[in-house]
Amino acid sequence: MGDFAPSTGTKPIQVKQTMFIDNSNLELTNVRHEPTVQWEPVGYPVRCRTCNTRYNAYKRAAEAVERMEIIRSTLKGAKWKYLKFVTMTWPIEPTDEETPDITGITEKYLHARSHLIEKIEVMGGTGVMEVVSQYGIKDYTDKRTGEIKQKGVEDKWTHNVHFHDLWLSPYIENETLQKEFKIAGVGRFEYTILKEEEYKTAYGEERIMPSHRVAIQYLSKYLTKCKGAKRKVFGELRKWKQYLNDDLCSVCIKTTHDIRKEHPCKCE
Repeated sequence: MGDFAPSTGTKPIQVKQTMFIDNSNLELTNVRHEPTVQWEPVGYPVRCRTCNTRYNAYKRAAEAVERMEIIRSTLKGAKWKYLKFVTMTWPIEPTDEETPDITGITEKYLHARSHLIEKIEVMGGTGVMEVVSQYGIKDYTDKRTGEIKQKGVEDKWTHNVHFHDLWLSPYIENETLQKEFKIAGVGRFEYTILKEEEYKTAYGEERIMPSHRVAIQYLSKYLTKCKGAKRKVFGELRKWKQYLNDDLCSVCIKTTHDIRKEHPCKCE
């Protein structure tokens, strides 16, 4: 949580009916004490390497999503209400090579992306490449059925190279998506609309997570998972400052954090 730490306490809450206090005298009261959490500043925390990696990934993801939200907020129509999380994969070809053909698969990805930018109005986005390499045949557990299965090819390398992207793109009917991704040459894809999600707090309270927070979690998950992968940015996301309000200085604003400052402009 950045430079803050949780501090627990309680606050009195009025209840409609009188209730007993569970003590030796069984006192009556119409007040109960509800647990609370406050975030207290503690300076700069010292994190372990794993936690620091996770925190930095979340911070980078949050910045990317905030920039996309600035652009998305200027677009008209319900089809632009949510960001989309896209995963694209291609058929795996067994090989004797220990390292995957990153150049070749990247060319396929860029070709597919160019087609989709034109056909389904993808305005921009960001994401990472994930590479899962395996030699020979290995057992794995099917998450849906729990069965033990096998994958891989005997005495061959298999490289599963796929892309996890967060896109600023519209809602599209599934039939059209299937058609256009197939024409683009993509082997398999997922096109997930990142809507609000229900969750429970540590105290069991039901809350709604805003859609942009859901997007941050999706992106930060893969930034952490794909170690060493370079996050790519394309399209209008590179020009996010052009979508700022006229009263904001695009020269002084370096990140979305600067927008929340009281006087971000130092040009005068």
